[in-house]
Amino acid sequence: MLEIWTTDSPLNQSGFSNAHYDRLVADAKAETDPTRRSKQLAQAERILIEDEAVIAPTFHQGFTRLIRPSVDGLVFPPYGAFVDFKYASIREE
Repeated sequence: MLEIWTTDSPLNQSGFSNAHYDRLVADAKAETDPTRRSKQLAQAERILIEDEAVIAPTFHQGFTRLIRPSVDGLVFPPYGAFVDFKYASIREE
């Protein structure tokens, strides 16, 4: 997702351009060491959000669920269906 904000990206509709950011994203793309890659991406994200304020997360969706104690095995995937009943079961109360 960070590649969207590089200078040459056709998806960069904001006009944001930062050579250091571009270099960090490119280096991370080629990096084979996961620890170094993670640090490069974190630094690029800091530039994008804190230093330049190109994007600002303003919303985080959440859900509240009320589930009867006798219901087991409900799965709530992070994407797709809201709830998966495949492994669900109901115990005698």
